[in-house]
Amino acid sequence: MLLSRRLKAVADFVPQDMICADIGSDHGYLPIYLVGERIIPHAIAADIGKGPLESAAANVRKYDLADKIELRLGNGLTVLRSNEVSCVTICGMGGGLICEILNNSPQITASLQRLVLAPNVGAHLVRHWAGENGWQIIEENLIAEDGHFYPIIVLSQGEMPMLSPAQEFAGPLLLEAEHPLLGDYLNYWRHKELKLAMQLLAVGQAETD
Repeated sequence: MLLSRRLKAVADFVPQDMICADIGSDHGYLPIYLVGERIIPHAIAADIGKGPLESAAANVRKYDLADKIELRLGNGLTVLRSNEVSCVTICGMGGGLICEILNNSPQITASLQRLVLAPNVGAHLVRHWAGENGWQIIEENLIAEDGHFYPIIVLSQGEMPMLSPAQEFAGPLLLEAEHPLLGDYLNYWRHKELKLAMQLLAVGQAETD
């Protein structure tokens, strides 16, 4: 299984032999890779959509991993039982939705050892959630793919110092490491916010004409 650069970076943060659930698994590529490469012995692929889960099921059968990857239809962490898995991956969602998923199943979230989160927007919300809910950022990465930037935030349970707004937005470990993509990432969002501000200004002017 050949993964995208983003999913491969997520897979690199899943610990060896730790049972993992991929929430919002879509085609099931991440758990297929993790199990197929013998990084983990068993995985749960979950999605709220019947169509994506059927696609994941077809791929699981294609790679002959039906005995090692369980597919579950449902919303967020509600498909899991406490202490059933130690690691959860969530990719391709906004940071606000990721936080909502974690908040909606507090008992499941509390039973986890590691969260590997790759929000497509709103990464600062995930970092803020971590500080407010007894999780610490232990690793971070930043991936550029198809004209977009994807922060990857790895959390384990434990307290961490309060983050500044700059740290929440850019990532404390990315800042500390002076990640080579960080400047481009910050410029990308600065230009997006400037464009949005110009659009709002134009709308305001049109309403006053």
